[in-house]
Amino acid sequence: MKTKEFEYQGYDSPVVNFSTNDLDVYSLGKENIKFANTESDISFNNPTLNIQNLIVGVKEFYFSGKFFIWDESNNLFCEYQFKNDLPKKTVGGFLGFGGKEEVVDRDLIM
Repeated sequence: MKTKEFEYQGYDSPVVNFSTNDLDVYSLGKENIKFANTESDISFNNPTLNIQNLIVGVKEFYFSGKFFIWDESNNLFCEYQFKNDLPKKTVGGFLGFGGKEEVVDRDLIM
């Protein structure tokens, strides 16, 4: 997809794991957005989507696994780790600029 402001490219191969009452969807591949006015080139992947109690029970949606974002033109990266310990969801990761890394831990109550 291309507009005056940005160009989006990507390839995904979705993989679905279905068990008795749960569904996990993850994709193999990488997405890319290139902005016209800054020439920034940002790549990212998609974390796994988990759906619990698909047929019976209260439905719960959450992400698990790792989520990466790269901005190679500005030498930036981000790595988030989603943990699925219910009922408390935790997000943690690394934010980096050049060779420096900063550990980020954040608890999200959902």
